[in-house]
Parts: sequence; structure tokens; C-alpha cells
Amino acid sequence: SSGLEISDRVELTVCVDDESLREAITEFNDEICAELLALNLTLEPLAEGAALLGGVGAEEMSDLGCIAALVKA
Repeated sequence: SSGLEISDRVELTVCVDDESLREAITEFNDEICAELLALNLTLEPLAEGAALLGGVGAEEMSDLGCIAALVKA
């Protein structure tokens, strides 16, 4: 269990190197945050994602080449 409730606000970190994916995330930042109830979305290099993988709420999406992590705000 992630320990999150459906109404909780979260902080979202996406670790990705692919420039086109970074651009798409930036372009749709507001929509992504609204859908996930995220207070903010932070983009980091993919190498930073390895440190997130052990935590609750982190997911590697190898087909997209990124790692995303949600933490309660």
C-alpha cells in the first residue's frame, strides 16, 4: 500500500532523459498535475531515478525510459 488516500495531494517527480518526452511533460504539466492532484511536477535526469526506486510510490516505466515517483505533499 502506498499510504495515499484518493483525495491526498502529492508531489510528482519524473526522471527522464528523452528530450521529446521531457517537452511533452512540460507542455502538459498543468493537465498532469490536475489529474494526479499533484501540487507540482519536477523533472530530473533519469540517473536520479535510481535513488527513488526503493521508495513507496515509485515506478519504473522502462518502455518509456523514465521513472516516476509520487509522495504525499
